[in-house]
Amino acid sequence: MIRLTDPCHTVAGSPSHSRHAVQARAACGNLVDRRAFLSMTASVLLATLPLRPAHAEVSPSDIYARYTYQRPQDILGFVRDQAPAGDAEATLAAIDEFSVAFPMYKIGAEKGLILEQLVRLVQPQLVVELGSFIGYSAVRIARNLPPGARLVCVEANAECVEAMEGVLRHAGLRERVVIEQGLASDVVPRLAQQYGVAQLLFEDHCKQCYEGDLITAEKTGLLGPGSWLIADNVLYPGAPELLAHLADSKMWSGVLAPAKYEYDQAWNPSWEAGKPDAMAVAVRTVGLSQAQTDETAKQLQSFCGSLATACQPLPLAPILDVQT
Repeated sequence: MIRLTDPCHTVAGSPSHSRHAVQARAACGNLVDRRAFLSMTASVLLATLPLRPAHAEVSPSDIYARYTYQRPQDILGFVRDQAPAGDAEATLAAIDEFSVAFPMYKIGAEKGLILEQLVRLVQPQLVVELGSFIGYSAVRIARNLPPGARLVCVEANAECVEAMEGVLRHAGLRERVVIEQGLASDVVPRLAQQYGVAQLLFEDHCKQCYEGDLITAEKTGLLGPGSWLIADNVLYPGAPELLAHLADSKMWSGVLAPAKYEYDQAWNPSWEAGKPDAMAVAVRTVGLSQAQTDETAKQLQSFCGSLATACQPLPLAPILDVQT
């Protein structure tokens, strides 16, 4: 710690034989020139203070020593300490860094880029996300929305909603997002009447709920002709009912975007890191004209061309091999 004592004493922490110490004694000898002394003292302070980078990486051991993670909201302290307010990219980086010490459910960087690429391609005015956890994917979606667009996040857990509120606010994106607390099965049936047709639906909640909630979105008009779907973890842990619905239905045209499973169990010695997984990406073609169908095919091809890993066709039931 740097302390200033009597003006005629050396600045604490500076060796008595240093240039700064000599200048300090000289300035104190001339009590008339107070301005020179104060200016010199400020320069000494600035020279001796340690410089802190904008975002210094923190080791897991440091995170363990300073932070706990017993509730979703516990991440907010770390995010606020590590990321400048209003910086969405730094907010995401802080969450990624925290999750190295405390693994959590989030789509991660690899799948996050796939999601963002689709949002930029579709340019939706309304996106619905089912299963938001602490808001990591919501940040990735919201920061790519066109002007005037909004994201509706459906999350059942009240503690996750509190964490998501804090993350979105810190990232400077809270005004673009509407949060609906409740089970998707209870909330989805009323979304079309309340918000209109969604151009993009992102499913990342309970995997066995994917197909049922998608069918509800179709029947209630939340999804219309030309609406897009992206669903995470369709290979691991797996969503075979959803894939069967998409592959067998004449209403959808889609692909698999391969990516590694995002959740790591570093404490589990038998855990296989980087399990193969994929995101299902599909567009609802029923009701489109031939010209519109051709245009969505070009969009899907453009999306696949933008990815680091080649898209794969949707697997047909019952040959789907789901990992457990």
